[in-house]
Amino acid sequence: LAPWLRSRASAPANNAWMGNCKGAPTARSDESWRHNAERVLAEAVTAAGSLLTPGHEDPIAKARELIAAIGDAANKKHVTNEEKTSDVAWLNFVATEIWPYVNLAVKNLIKTTIEPELQASLPAPLNGITFKTFDLGNVPPSFTHLNVSKTNRKNHPGVELCIGVTWPPEEKGDLVDIRLEVLPGIEVGIQQLKISGEVYVVLRPLMETLPIVGGLQVTMVAPPRISYNLSGAAKLMKFPFLKSTMNSVITKLLTDLLVVPNRVFVHWLTLEQQKEVDMSSMQYPQPEAIVRLGVLEARNLEGKDWNPIGNPTSDPFARIHIGDRFYSTPVIQKTVTPKWGDDGWFDFLVYLPEQIVEIELFDQDWLLNGKEKLGFLMMQDEKNEGNLRKVAITDLLRVPDKSWWKIYHGTKTEAAGEICISVQAFALDCSKALLMRPKEQIPRAIGKANAQALLSVQIRLLRGLPRKFAAGAVMKCIVRQPGLPDEEHNTKPSQLRPEPEESDLKIDPMVQRMVEYMSTEGKRSNEEIADVSGLKVSEVEAVLLQRPLFYTSWYQSLHIALSNPLEAVVELELILPKDHKSAGKIRSPPHNVRDLLDAESPRLEYILKLQRGEGVKGTLNGPFELDFEAKLAGLLASDLEELRKTSFDLKL
Repeated sequence: LAPWLRSRASAPANNAWMGNCKGAPTARSDESWRHNAERVLAEAVTAAGSLLTPGHEDPIAKARELIAAIGDAANKKHVTNEEKTSDVAWLNFVATEIWPYVNLAVKNLIKTTIEPELQASLPAPLNGITFKTFDLGNVPPSFTHLNVSKTNRKNHPGVELCIGVTWPPEEKGDLVDIRLEVLPGIEVGIQQLKISGEVYVVLRPLMETLPIVGGLQVTMVAPPRISYNLSGAAKLMKFPFLKSTMNSVITKLLTDLLVVPNRVFVHWLTLEQQKEVDMSSMQYPQPEAIVRLGVLEARNLEGKDWNPIGNPTSDPFARIHIGDRFYSTPVIQKTVTPKWGDDGWFDFLVYLPEQIVEIELFDQDWLLNGKEKLGFLMMQDEKNEGNLRKVAITDLLRVPDKSWWKIYHGTKTEAAGEICISVQAFALDCSKALLMRPKEQIPRAIGKANAQALLSVQIRLLRGLPRKFAAGAVMKCIVRQPGLPDEEHNTKPSQLRPEPEESDLKIDPMVQRMVEYMSTEGKRSNEEIADVSGLKVSEVEAVLLQRPLFYTSWYQSLHIALSNPLEAVVELELILPKDHKSAGKIRSPPHNVRDLLDAESPRLEYILKLQRGEGVKGTLNGPFELDFEAKLAGLLASDLEELRKTSFDLKL
């Protein structure tokens, strides 16, 4: 039917009505437009016959019905194809059905993760704290909005749903029954618990074969907002560390699990389909840019400390948090107008234009060895007049550089001071010419914002651990640069890799190693490998695809900003959960980052050997072989004006 309609629309007799269809009909052309539309649609209905309107005897009436429907749709608020807002009633229905299971899952998370973390973070005698009861009630959260948009990250198309979540609904009141035993016989309760935030659900990758959607990603651009009150003994005795420690533990847990760059990724791709997809970037996204952000100064801050010879003063410092990177400025003593200058700068990795910029100002309390909050960065919410919202990267790019931003304290809408923010942005480019450019062309370091390149290490699979030891292992990446302290970056605990269902390989492990070496190190074709090994080409392909002896799986990316990439050295260390504390370390040989520049491209992919060092023998002694990839990207200064127009040109 579609080709037929196109041919009819292009016919000379129909040019008039087609011209009007492209825009809103004018008053004079409306009747003509409707008449021609009725005639052509009637022809379409007649041509379609019973396919579209079984038993319909009046095609003109059907055409008028279709036009009325088109008119109703046109009168609704226009929404672009790029972003659509949908009714959330169906989401609320789904939440109602699954809420009992969510309640049980969160209860399990409390006992297995949050309670041990809370115990480890509290001082004695509070470190014996336990949850006596935990029930979130039977009322599910409500979904306030749903925005849908197209995405295309790293050539993997997808559909993104941004879902606003509030729990409990405002009209439902206090629903929870949560009680903790902080000391033997002494309990505290949690009341008026409220949680709100935005969850991003991305259907990706989209495939050209059934079932079309290959996986599901769940993430957040900022931790959810959580508020609650303590009741019982906590209210009377004012336990000093309890609430702040609980807040810290819960925020860290959620950040490590869901907040960008972290995400939950579930997929149902076959091994053959996984070969076409960058699985590491599905689980752990690649940064798209580096933002060099500086908190230069502040003014009109509250004076927290008594001053015998004048107005109260503070000892302020700023804490900046973007994604998984934090930075605290030095403390400026006895002032309400601190100036940090170059000491206020730091480099942050940007994954999404919607990433939240969290800046909090504190007064350092030297007497109590603590801190008091002076305020945090917020801005007026354009969609909800009189309310405040958090500031995103894109908000900083919409205003002139070195603008003054207001900070707020608590729920008050009156400003508690202002801070001056400066921003520089750098795209990431893997070209060797950029990485090898002269020093005078390298972006100038400002204080601690001194990145010259970004090293990305993908930790994929490990061979050498039996199945019963494959879960829970951690890979540590140690980076050494001249004149700087060693940096350590850890993966999350490994998982046992499921054995491929389609695997029926009966090939000697030594032959498998030879096939892998010839492919990754020797860069030989599958046909050449088959000739040397005596295997069939299909068997060579199966070995390279299935990696049947690699039982330990991470598929995680570590991203490390380097200030001196030409002299940086990287070493990997395998940490086993049940290893002897005094056992020799399992490490790779040191690797110079410069080797990436000496290769054909600043990207290397190979099998890396790790050996047990000298010392007491451990639970397992290897050898171990790691499937990993390393690549190096340089910083390319970007025009802020262009970035303001394109929102970093970041595509999820």
